[in-house]
Parts: sequence; C-alpha cells; structure tokens
Amino acid sequence: MTTASCARPTVAIPAAGRRRFLLAIALVLAGLAAQCRGQGGTSHQDALAACTALLKAAETPPQMRATILFTRGRHAYLLEDHGKAIADFDQSVKLNPRNVQAYYNRGLTLR
Repeated sequence: MTTASCARPTVAIPAAGRRRFLLAIALVLAGLAAQCRGQGGTSHQDALAACTALLKAAETPPQMRATILFTRGRHAYLLEDHGKAIADFDQSVKLNPRNVQAYYNRGLTLR
C-alpha cells in the first residue's frame, strides 16, 4: 500500500523575482489596510471586506490583529450588524486587553 504525500510543491524563484513578488504582496496588503481604515471614500461594506481579507491574508502579530478586528467591528457597528461588531470587539479585547476603545465601542453596541 502506498501513501500520498501532503508536502507542498516548491518552486524555485530567482532572487530578483522574489523581491518583486514580495513588493507586490506588500503593495496589495497596504491597499487592503487603507481600505480597511475606510480611506479614499471606501464604503463601510467594502472596508469590512478589506479588514476580513487582511485577517485571512497573512499571519499578523496579535497587536495588529487586535487593531484590525477593532476596525472591522467599527464598520460592522456602523452597518448596524451589532452581533458581528460585538464578536470583533470581544476578539480584539482578548488579543489586547488594554484596548480601551474596544471596551468602549462594545458598550456602545450593547446599548
């Protein structure tokens, strides 16, 4: 009996290509971050989607993840999706218990 390997295939990328690839990824993530913050006239719905994409796109440190969750919670609150807003504020507080804004906004949402 044979077993299938679950290893990911690897592709050799030349150093110059890797730099361009990483730069492209950085630019995409920077654009998503700007949209997540609601810059450039981004609607709350689009900003919420950008925050979600950022959370899925890369491993982020807990502090940054807490900020993204807080921001997504604000957009959900402004869209009157209070259940989603509270869930995001709760996750943000778990990652950064000193985030006073998350506590405050959670309280506003519960009113």
